[in-house]
Amino acid sequence: MEMFGYLSEAGIWTQISPGQIRRMVAQWPAEDTTPAEVAGLLATSRQLVVCSYYCYEFLVVAVLVALQATETALRMHLTDGSSKQTLTKLIERARANGTLSEEVADDLHLARHLRNDLSHPRYQGAWTYGMALPLIERSHRFSSFLFTTVTTSEDPSLP
Repeated sequence: MEMFGYLSEAGIWTQISPGQIRRMVAQWPAEDTTPAEVAGLLATSRQLVVCSYYCYEFLVVAVLVALQATETALRMHLTDGSSKQTLTKLIERARANGTLSEEVADDLHLARHLRNDLSHPRYQGAWTYGMALPLIERSHRFSSFLFTTVTTSEDPSLP
């Protein structure tokens, strides 16, 4: 039985293995300076992506955990981590102080809505790799940006 795969540049169907998925997610940025709370959530999201080979629905959970990592990263970057400010207020604070560009702040508001929808589902969701992986990788890139750069108005080069 063939599971997941892709069409190579040579036009050959290539099956994806858990090992290939593990190697792919290992390439996403993970900084030594990322706080353990954020790094743990990102690691969990990567592990869920690998496990999604066996349980496809884990991709939705991986996206949710990655979005939680994004929120935690922003909270820890702007406060001591114990702040009870809403994500909306954190995003607007980061926009106001120049940490985030207008575009990235707007994208984070979209991510906030997605996080809320995933946290309060009306049904069991299933996402494709093409839907989930860019969001999860983007969460990794965002956290990497926050913990390797001083506060600046530069765009974090999010894909």
